[in-house]
Amino acid sequence: MNEWQATRRIRTVLRSLRWGGTGDPVFGRDSVHVTLAPVEEHLADLVMPCAFVRGGSATADPERPGLVTQEMMVTVVTAVAGDKVGERPLIGANRTGKTAWGGRGLTEIQVEMLAGIKMIGPGGQFGISFKASSRLAALAGNSKYHVWRDYGFEAMLTTAYDHMEPREVAAANAAGTVTISWLAPDDATKLVGYVVRRASGTILVAFPKDGTAVAWVSGLSTTDAPGAGTYTYSVFASYDDEGGSVEMDHSDCGSVTITF
Repeated sequence: MNEWQATRRIRTVLRSLRWGGTGDPVFGRDSVHVTLAPVEEHLADLVMPCAFVRGGSATADPERPGLVTQEMMVTVVTAVAGDKVGERPLIGANRTGKTAWGGRGLTEIQVEMLAGIKMIGPGGQFGISFKASSRLAALAGNSKYHVWRDYGFEAMLTTAYDHMEPREVAAANAAGTVTISWLAPDDATKLVGYVVRRASGTILVAFPKDGTAVAWVSGLSTTDAPGAGTYTYSVFASYDDEGGSVEMDHSDCGSVTITF
């Protein structure tokens, strides 16, 4: 994967995280963004907690052309109301349950964020490791503090596209049967098929072994009959880089949500 793909992959994973694995989202789907803008410019528009993803500097590998060591950054921001000294946004307060998002502090959120990014490495996506975090920063106002911290990661990436995801994933319901369809990646070299997974609600499945298995197919569509409700389908492209390996490498996912 190159920097463009890795940035999108990190965004996907952060959007998929749930407290306790099955509870409320750690970050709302609209609260994880790729941006270089200063944190303060976003505080009035976003639901807390939120995360910003961006790339940093990169160093080419002199012995392996096409490979780079890439700096990746994640900024986590949160606020917990009713605190004039800034304690609650750091360690949390008035939590509503073990799997609920309410009242979580930044030092709790960072545990989930770091664990999620750690899972990216296995499965042939790209190697990434946590390197450092910045000092905490804060902005006070309206009887609450916004606090944030930058987290630095080191990733081993390529300069070219690799393991591209399916495009234009769509879903349509007809008499209780959902048809999920997609287009092939722009570069389908070594592609052997697609993994389709399902999750209840609007939070996507970020890894090809999570959620509920729907199908493994070589074509560009499949069907499912999960019953009435809201579901999000994730489609991963499977690549055989080893020429017959049982373990496939996988792309980032394309996803779609449908209610019926």
